[in-house]
Amino acid sequence: MSAQQVIDESRPMLVEALRDIGLHTSEQPLDLRALLDPFSHWVETQDVQQEDISFLAALIGAFICEYLVEHNSATRVVLDGRILLQMPVQSGICREFDPYEVALGMAQSHGSVSVFLKKITES
Repeated sequence: MSAQQVIDESRPMLVEALRDIGLHTSEQPLDLRALLDPFSHWVETQDVQQEDISFLAALIGAFICEYLVEHNSATRVVLDGRILLQMPVQSGICREFDPYEVALGMAQSHGSVSVFLKKITES
C-alpha cells in the first residue's frame, strides 16, 4: 500500500476500528479529543501477539495523525515513501516526526497515546 493510500484510508479505518472496539458509534461525529483517554487506555490494556503489532501500530499511527491534523494544525508529508507529520512549533518552524514509528514503539511497549499527545502538543 502506498503512503498516499495510507493517508487516504486513515480516517475511515480509524472510525471503523473505534466502532469495532466500542469507543465510537457511527451516529456521532468523531470527537478525537473525547476519545483520547479511552483510546489510550484501550491501547495500554491490550495483550497483543507479535503478529498483531503491525495492526495496532497502524491504528495508533492513524489516531496520532488524525488528532494532530485536526487539533494542532499538523500536516502530513510523504518523504521517500514514508509519512511524516509536520507540526508548527512557532511561526515558520515545524517539528517533523514519523507518527508510525512512534506508534510502533507504543504498540510494543503499551505506551500511552494520551501522554505522548499531551507532551507533544504542550511543547
